[in-house]
Amino acid sequence: MALSKGKKILIAVVAGVVAIGTTIGVVLGIQNSKAPGPDIPSIDTPVDPNPDTPVDPTPDDPVDPTPDEPVDPDPDTPVDPDPGEEDPGTSENPEEKYRQDNIKILKEILASEYEEFSKKGIASYKLENVDNIILNTAAGEVYFTADVRMMANDTIDMGLIEGCNITGYLGESFDWQSQEELNKFLISFKDSNSDMEFENYKEGMSSKISGETYKEFIDYVKEQSYDGVDLSSIPNENFFGVTWFVLDYDALGNRYIEYKVVDGDKVYTLHAENVQPGGGVGDGVIKAFMKYTNTVFKVVDVQPFEEFDINTEIGATAQAQS
Repeated sequence: MALSKGKKILIAVVAGVVAIGTTIGVVLGIQNSKAPGPDIPSIDTPVDPNPDTPVDPTPDDPVDPTPDEPVDPDPDTPVDPDPGEEDPGTSENPEEKYRQDNIKILKEILASEYEEFSKKGIASYKLENVDNIILNTAAGEVYFTADVRMMANDTIDMGLIEGCNITGYLGESFDWQSQEELNKFLISFKDSNSDMEFENYKEGMSSKISGETYKEFIDYVKEQSYDGVDLSSIPNENFFGVTWFVLDYDALGNRYIEYKVVDGDKVYTLHAENVQPGGGVGDGVIKAFMKYTNTVFKVVDVQPFEEFDINTEIGATAQAQS
């Protein structure tokens, strides 16, 4: 039976639709074969090496390049960018801090007390650069050097004399057992306005000659005879307070050189008496003096000696041992 024209058109449309559907199915099948399944990663997708670790939802945030640096627990408090070395006077070593305070306070006391002491005369004297302090607790004496400025009427500057030797008297012996004990004493002494006594300043020798000639002089006086006192084996560093020529009309030649020496538990004050050769200053004067054969050497004073050391730095180890 022959198909009508309408049926032929219907069959053609259906066949076309089927062909288009088949083509679309083939294409979708190919695309689905390339898409990754639930367990098989695609070759175009990076693989997570640790799938159990949660992924940072904001991977674009900046990363701290120094994560090991400590975090400031109090950001409002400024941090010292360079703390430097620890101060020796810390809570771990309070004696060193007391020692430093003691030097400062003692220099202030000596300068102030000497100025008051000097006002008893015609002129007054101001001390500068107080240094080389030796505390002799057994005799209650203080030996030190200073530059002395002479003042007339407290206003007129009469000039500066450098490197003078001075002895001060505290009035009694002491038995300080620590820098802290000395510190308490000095603060009390300063506040009490006590009047110290002093020997008048004496110009020092070391500022007027060379170090080599100074050493020659110490070696020279060590070999002399002092009323049976032998100083030949005393170390040179035990000699201090060496003066220039001091005017004294009771001395041979009206001049003497004074020096002190520590020998065990005693400190001797010694004189070498003779005229000052040629006057002036310099190595030649002392070299000429050492050639004299009639110089008189005397022990003029002997005191007990026990030093309380304020000049040696106290380290943590030494303090722990103490």
